[in-house]
Amino acid sequence: MDGRIRVWRRSGERLDPANVIEYDNYGSGSDMIWGGISHQGKTELVTVKNRLNAARNCEEIILPIVVPYIQNGNADVFQQDNARCHTARHTQHVLAENNINTLDGLRDHQICRQ
Repeated sequence: MDGRIRVWRRSGERLDPANVIEYDNYGSGSDMIWGGISHQGKTELVTVKNRLNAARNCEEIILPIVVPYIQNGNADVFQQDNARCHTARHTQHVLAENNINTLDGLRDHQICRQ
């Protein structure tokens, strides 16, 4: 099954209270939790409220947490998914400016060498 709830009703009963289930979206938003792990340990968890863009990603996660964590020798390579805020030019520039090796950057470097 596809997980959907199916309701069979007669014509004209669509909005009958017996056929309606109410629910709240609680502001239609959610929080995201970000954290990093490596062989040497883990970063602190960061709660991200609302939508994360490249500028917020750099200001709230990359610069205060990732850069010090990697520069303290806790990791050699930084890996992230392909979310827009991760692949944005601004984020890539901040990572390069702080000499943070990314998995994509290493792969691209290896491809160029071959």
